[in-house]
Amino acid sequence: MHARYIWLDFYLLVNVIYFLLILNGGQLYGESNSVTPPAAEAILFLLLLLLTSYAYFQVFLFSSLQKIKIKNVFGDKRHADFGRPVGLIVATLQIGFVVYFMSAGTYVAGSTLRDSSIFSKIWVLIPVDLLFLVFYGTYRDSKYFTFNFFVWIASSLIRGWSGVVLTAIFLESCRMYSAGKVKLAHILYGVIALTIFYPFLLFFKLFIRFLAIGGGDSIQDFFALYQLIDVGDLLLAAMQQAFDRLQLLSSLIASYQFKDIFQLDFDKGLIAPFWYEGIHGIAIDTLFGSPQKISAGQAFAAYLDPFSTDVNWNANPTFVGWLFIAPSLMVFNVLYVTMLCAVSFFATILLRRTDDSLNVIWYSWLVLAIPGWYGALFLYAYSTILFFALHIGIELYRRSFVQHRRRVELAP
Repeated sequence: MHARYIWLDFYLLVNVIYFLLILNGGQLYGESNSVTPPAAEAILFLLLLLLTSYAYFQVFLFSSLQKIKIKNVFGDKRHADFGRPVGLIVATLQIGFVVYFMSAGTYVAGSTLRDSSIFSKIWVLIPVDLLFLVFYGTYRDSKYFTFNFFVWIASSLIRGWSGVVLTAIFLESCRMYSAGKVKLAHILYGVIALTIFYPFLLFFKLFIRFLAIGGGDSIQDFFALYQLIDVGDLLLAAMQQAFDRLQLLSSLIASYQFKDIFQLDFDKGLIAPFWYEGIHGIAIDTLFGSPQKISAGQAFAAYLDPFSTDVNWNANPTFVGWLFIAPSLMVFNVLYVTMLCAVSFFATILLRRTDDSLNVIWYSWLVLAIPGWYGALFLYAYSTILFFALHIGIELYRRSFVQHRRRVELAP
């Protein structure tokens, strides 16, 4: 069994366990904990739908696309020719992005600060984090990988995003498992290390977000809020928070419970259609001067936190949740997300088909398609195309340079 499917079993098990917890305790978890769950039959039905979505994307669709034979457009042995320039370009972009958000104060989790300068638009069109993720799968064996990897980790943590750690654990564990380097002792040590260090990671993330929302000017202000917290309580809270984020059943149940207001707002045109979420929708609204619609994730967050005057976060509407938001568009919903997944698959495989690149594709679908992050999924598909275009640009430059040199050599 491939490590991807061990991880899939883990995600399925987490959701099944939360199904039992919800039935036993009569409450939801995570950001949906204020919502009253429906009857047990409805919860079971929703669990089966959720598990079916995992099976469709992570097993059926992925396996089906894998069977399609596609050749590398640049040749199977030419990846080394692109590793150096692509690695340097990605590193330059990452460093440039760090300089930008450190100076502008934007792109920090929880921050409502916005920048209207041309630089902001540049970084919208060049999604550095996702470009690195594609680079990760395509050039994991490049000598420029390690530097890019640590810049990616540091950049994400500085902005208050801890999900990058789980992404790295997934990709590296799959790589080690395929190489036969994963032993039971490694898993045990890894679990212990994660249990010990995750609370500190969570604390650091909270501190970054605390500063982003103007909670204080120093770390002393932050610790004043948490000085009475017991270390044991922090450890348990950190572990619960991690698993609450991994399970999607609570979010799906809450989406189902809000289906009436979801459908009403969607029919009124207050919520952007799923095919409109992403930078293309923003670009169209900006071009025609139309008011920007909120995404389903933003609307969901507002339903969960109705007393907040400024909701600056998103909740998981889930892929299945869209079946209740717009039931008449169910078939189109499935086809649209399938198309985005297929685009990301082929744009990546046309460059290089490796176990690492397949792992990146599989994981991206897992954390973007199934939770219903359509805007982010579109951005990922766009990033794979942008990464492919980068290779074409490098190839055209090389050919132009070679032709110019030949003309110079042949000149009298």
